[in-house]
Amino acid sequence: MWGQMRNRNWRSRVLCTVVATSLLALGGPLLSATAAGGPNIAVGDATAASSSHGEYGAANITDGNQGTYWQSGGSSLPQWVQTDLGATERIDEVVLRLPAGWESRDQTLSVQGSADGTSFSTLKTSATYAFDPGSGNTVTVSFPATQTRFVRVNITANTGWQAAQLSELEVHAAGESSTNLAAGRRLTASSSTGAYTPGNGNDGNKATYWESANNALPQWLQADLGSSRRVNRVALRLPDGWPNRSQTLKIQASENGSDFTDLTAAKAYTFDAAGGQSATITFDAATARYVRVLVTANTGQPAAQVSELEIYGPETGDTQAPTAPANLAFTEPATGQIRLTWNESSDDTAVTGYDIYADGELLTSVAGDVTTYTDTRPADTTVTYYVRAKDAAGNVSGNSNSVTRRADTGDTQAPTAPANLAFTEP
Repeated sequence: MWGQMRNRNWRSRVLCTVVATSLLALGGPLLSATAAGGPNIAVGDATAASSSHGEYGAANITDGNQGTYWQSGGSSLPQWVQTDLGATERIDEVVLRLPAGWESRDQTLSVQGSADGTSFSTLKTSATYAFDPGSGNTVTVSFPATQTRFVRVNITANTGWQAAQLSELEVHAAGESSTNLAAGRRLTASSSTGAYTPGNGNDGNKATYWESANNALPQWLQADLGSSRRVNRVALRLPDGWPNRSQTLKIQASENGSDFTDLTAAKAYTFDAAGGQSATITFDAATARYVRVLVTANTGQPAAQVSELEIYGPETGDTQAPTAPANLAFTEPATGQIRLTWNESSDDTAVTGYDIYADGELLTSVAGDVTTYTDTRPADTTVTYYVRAKDAAGNVSGNSNSVTRRADTGDTQAPTAPANLAFTEP
């Protein structure tokens, strides 16, 4: 059940400002229209619901008044309510409210998004949230920044009533991203075809592109960001004018260029004219130096294809990694002991710790003001160490130089043979 046709987004935001100003002038309560995740862009927007009970219609969830609310019809769950933002927006948070004076209750719900209002995907999986008057009967649900137009809350349980209930659905725009971290960085690939080399993937020219060897999927393209950076979004582009296609792919990350972990699950992404031949993939912020696109299928060509690989991270907060620890060295103060020392790293804020690796695995961590560590290993064991610095924001430096303590195999050199053996017969 749709409310009246919504105003354009800018009108909604003007309405938000007018309502806030009026409430201040009247001395009435003022609901916050902004949050750490960005401004509430749902104020005054059109709404719909699976059902409504009497005067408790869906339009109440975007009227800016916590005292009014939507309640689903009947006594059966699940039920849903949604808002139409009017255009595709990049969002990363919703704030859900019930009337401030209501008794405590739990509602189990998920948050979903859609580009067309028909096909919905999950932005936040189902969980139980406590609405408590001590916290203003308010719940904040955050998720990786994503592009969507319709935002739906699907409620499957409510301990306070045999229906779904919601007073306000605030939708917060995601904060701005960093500049493209892949610009000017070195790209490499698992393979390429002819002139369609990895360097085409970040030359700023959408008409040129990288293409892997044909009939040999999976294939990958990756960027070396030069140092560990916080990343949370990848944009992939193909040349304008190409026929529609989808590519199944996932995003991976690594600190050393060898050991990669998945930032996203494999998924088919559509590249078409309506979407600007582009796909945007968002994920929880992670620290990485190497970011890889691993392609496993392409409906347009039996190869992986990328015209432009763009990588972004959070703009706000500390995004600069510390310098790599220098001059890592070791001594053996006693049998079986290996004492590591290194020079301290520098950072634009402060180094909060060092991670010590042995044979490529994290061994331990020490505080940011500590530049030594003693490990215990049998004398007959060979081991290689390196160290990384980190800061409070989770930024991690590159590796220090490596040092190797080689196994003590004992004395393996035989004496020289006795010489000049002779005899007499006394």
